[in-house]
Amino acid sequence: MSQKLGMILSVMFIILVFLFGADLVMLQTVYTNLDSISETISFQIAKNGVDSDGDIDNSIKDYVYKTTGASITANNNGKVNFLEGDIFAYVLTKEYQPILLSTNPIKVSVSRYTVLGINHS
Repeated sequence: MSQKLGMILSVMFIILVFLFGADLVMLQTVYTNLDSISETISFQIAKNGVDSDGDIDNSIKDYVYKTTGASITANNNGKVNFLEGDIFAYVLTKEYQPILLSTNPIKVSVSRYTVLGINHS
C-alpha cells in the first residue's frame, strides 16, 4: 500500500518538475527569438532611419508583430531629432503565458541599440 502511495506522489513530483522545466525552456525560446530578430530590426532601423516624430517606422512595427507577435517601442527618453550616426535605443517585448511559473503572463523584453544611417552605400 505504501509503495503505491509513494509511486503516486513521485509521479506528481516528476510532472511538476517537468512542467517547470518546460516553462524555463519556453522562456528561453521567446528570449532567443527576440534576440535573433533584433539583428534584422537594427539593420532596418539603421537603413530606414526614424520618422519625424522620432518613432520607429510602422512597416518595421508590422514586420516585428507578424514575425514574432512582439511589440517594438523606442526607448530614447523623448528625443525626437536624430541625425546620421546617432544611437537609437529600442525595446522588443513579448508576453509569455507560463504553464506553472505564474498565473499572470510574463513579459520578456530585449533592449537593443542601433546607429542610424550606417548602412548607406
